[in-house]
Amino acid sequence: MQDHPADSQYRLAIGIVIAVHRDTWEVDVRLTDETAAIVPRCKVQGHYLPEVHNVDADGNALKLGGRQSKVVVGWLDASCQNPVAIPVHNVIVPDSEKANHVYWSEQLRARITINRQNEFEIRIADGDNLYQFQIQRADGIIRAKTPTTMVELNDAAKSITARCDGDLIAECKNAKVTAASDVDVEAGGNIELKAPNVKIVGALQVVGNVAVTGNLNATGSIVDVAGNTPHHSHG
Repeated sequence: MQDHPADSQYRLAIGIVIAVHRDTWEVDVRLTDETAAIVPRCKVQGHYLPEVHNVDADGNALKLGGRQSKVVVGWLDASCQNPVAIPVHNVIVPDSEKANHVYWSEQLRARITINRQNEFEIRIADGDNLYQFQIQRADGIIRAKTPTTMVELNDAAKSITARCDGDLIAECKNAKVTAASDVDVEAGGNIELKAPNVKIVGALQVVGNVAVTGNLNATGSIVDVAGNTPHHSHG
């Protein structure tokens, strides 16, 4: 068995899929001619990924039901380094597994997929690293996500939800948060505010202890209900 097809087979050949690389939209193909050459990493030019072809113990192809794995292999460059695979059968594939459009940039090593579930996906291969970004729309909800982060816009609930597996960092010149109702801040650890001055306008209620490093100045009275604090005035 040869690793590459003969020169006469460079431009066009028929083969069966022996491996599927879903992350990069590629397949490995074994040619069905006398060379039986294996062509790795063929970029699929189609709206679905073929299945791996089933074979018996003798290597003979078995029927794959409604799905077929036979493809046409072609080469787009003179050096024959970028093979592509085009499915040649009318396959039975659910619409949810098909893509309306698939765009691939060999130079950028990026793939853009728009499928029938209103999903837009960008995948970029950088060496052994794969970066993935998706935008999904369903039931009035739009989600933008990566494998570790997600931002959700819900029109019906009039809400924005952000989740991430790591840190959430925001940097800007000025920041303002306005809420028509309550604002709740909850943390599993400590909450630290760093500023030259912190001003609170309104009543401040503390449930728990207060520790002060420095002076405590009050223009009004300090009321000690229990009467156990010396050196103060009673209001």
